[in-house]
Amino acid sequence: MGDLPAGRWLVQIYCRSEPVSRGVVFWEFAGVLAERREDWPALVEAVLREQAPTVPLRQPALQAFLETVFPWGRPHEPHPDWTAADWWAALARRLALAARVAGAPDLPGERLAAVLRARYGDPRAWGLYPDAAPMLAYLLSRGWRNVVFANQTPDLPDLVAALGLAPLVAAVLPSAALGYEKPHPESYRRALAAVGPAPAAWLVSASLGDVLGAERAGLPAILVRRDDPRAPRFSPTLRDVIDIIVDDASR
Repeated sequence: MGDLPAGRWLVQIYCRSEPVSRGVVFWEFAGVLAERREDWPALVEAVLREQAPTVPLRQPALQAFLETVFPWGRPHEPHPDWTAADWWAALARRLALAARVAGAPDLPGERLAAVLRARYGDPRAWGLYPDAAPMLAYLLSRGWRNVVFANQTPDLPDLVAALGLAPLVAAVLPSAALGYEKPHPESYRRALAAVGPAPAAWLVSASLGDVLGAERAGLPAILVRRDDPRAPRFSPTLRDVIDIIVDDASR
């Protein structure tokens, strides 16, 4: 395991003793390995409506603000010195502002954050893509190290474990731990530093911004699920990701 410049308090390593003979594959979580019925903005809006059912939420103003409630909506604002408690406290402040924008100024941010944390982290609200576990297992059996590297909350390691992926991954690196959100260039550098030297490294994401940011940082990347002509590589399924990675390694 390499040295992690910051956020060591959060990174959960699933200890594996086997050597890495091939390289490392960094996987985005949401939209790649698993999916949730509600995305972040929809979940925040649902929590606000639940906590303030009599308040008519001002939709246009709220929707605009929700884009920046979470740190990954503001990747130019790093937070390398935050602890997990700091991360949730910062989110509580942003949620209190969201409530004010929505027309519910009396809602405490701490309560909103607690409800949202429980709702989002509930594994019953998530579903693994059918090709996720088989492809992780295949790469692991071929000497690759799987690392979940995602713009996510401090609780991501627990969610990964609850969904049964822990035996297939070597580490879980949420942006909350790294202190930088993708596509900030430092996020990729810290992820690479966290796992240590490897013969090869890849990023797999459903976000074009993540993919282009990785490429700019010197980390080859594959866009999955959603095609975009600006992506250097695209794979409609994770099975096709295997073909790209294995083909490159055989050259």
